Amino acid sequence: MKSSFSALSPLLRSDALGLLMASVYLAPDAEFTLSDLARRSGQSVASVMRDVDRLVEAEFLSERRVGRSRLVSANKEHPLYFQFSAIFIHSHGPLAVIPQLLKEVSGLEGAFIFGSWASRYRGTAGPSPQDVDVLLIGEPKLSAVSKFSTKASDLLLREVNPVVVSAKDWKNQSTAFLKTLAKSELVNVLNRE
Repeated sequence: MKSSFSALSPLLRSDALGLLMASVYLAPDAEFTLSDLARRSGQSVASVMRDVDRLVEAEFLSERRVGRSRLVSANKEHPLYFQFSAIFIHSHGPLAVIPQLLKEVSGLEGAFIFGSWASRYRGTAGPSPQDVDVLLIGEPKLSAVSKFSTKASDLLLREVNPVVVSAKDWKNQSTAFLKTLAKSELVNVLNRE
């Protein structure tokens, strides 16, 4: 059973908070609306508003108002900015980065993070994941997969290992590896905002 605290980073009270912070800290020059952050973190706008209020007050985040909208960004002036950034990239960065990068890979019918990162995200305790395993289902071009892997590895500061299988092989569970994988912890990362 998954606890309310994050197995990816026990310093955080939830994975939703980790994903919110990773989204902001992985794009330090971008500004996000509360609706953007709600969509990215899987929370309600009201929950995001409470988190943002608290984080702006503590000066971890900055905000600017344009009309009725609140635009939120990372506070790059905070004395611990680089340390926080490293924590959020390591813990929740894969779910903030990989769905965005997969938009550039055509020919996919499905995509999942699996392995130790997915297990921690699903609440299984264990050591911090050292890499990120990504299952790509479909027929993407290998050059696009290679570019995705390189870009994701550079952004996440650790190896991202893509495994490509055809939709037919995935559906038929054609190997022992795929049968085992289908029963493991998977985190859907295709078409995720």
